[in-house]
Amino acid sequence: MLSITFISNPSFALCMDYDLELLMEISRRSIFSEIETSTVELSKMLNVSQQTISRKLRELEEKGLIIRKSSPSGHKLRLSAKGVSELKELGKRLNLLFSKKKSSVSGTVFAGYGEGRYYMSIPQYKMQVKEKLGFLPFPGTLNVRCRPEDIDSFLFQLQPIGIQGFETKTRAFGGLTLYPVTCEGVKSAIVIPQRTRYGKDVMEIIAPVHLKTKLRIKDGDKVKVTA
Repeated sequence: MLSITFISNPSFALCMDYDLELLMEISRRSIFSEIETSTVELSKMLNVSQQTISRKLRELEEKGLIIRKSSPSGHKLRLSAKGVSELKELGKRLNLLFSKKKSSVSGTVFAGYGEGRYYMSIPQYKMQVKEKLGFLPFPGTLNVRCRPEDIDSFLFQLQPIGIQGFETKTRAFGGLTLYPVTCEGVKSAIVIPQRTRYGKDVMEIIAPVHLKTKLRIKDGDKVKVTA
């Protein structure tokens, strides 16, 4: 799939990485025919280093998204059929986000890997959550499985809150993105780690209480999360 970051980046706030910016620049100039350009020219257009452009062109080629040939002035580039398909699919997803915003999302509770308990017990995370959300998180997360497109549409309208990563003597911890919500009426937040073992069909939810106990729910039950 196309390398693209949604920081829910993705509200599903779209943050185009250099893969996507470069692919869109190639498509803007010509989708089906070749363009002749150089890494110097592309680096100036996208305001990144020539080395970054060279690396990204190589990555896009390895992913099968572009076809690249050498030329006297630099490179001849065109989108592959896969590259065109990826951009079309992205357009469909963005259109869905703008046309079908959701004020709530429902899903099924399931047992996770237990990592939420560990991470939400770390003081550096806990105190930042307290500062940003006004509550100390219970050491654990409620894991809810939903349709990815429903999560995208729901998060698109929300304001993300950043939690900074940090380093200890033994390892580095990545940042988090929080989205304040209510889970069945309980003040909560969806937490999205920079690195996670879950797919895009999973919401991890933190709260000041143990949500399963508070809501009297168990794995397999449905819950509703509201903006």
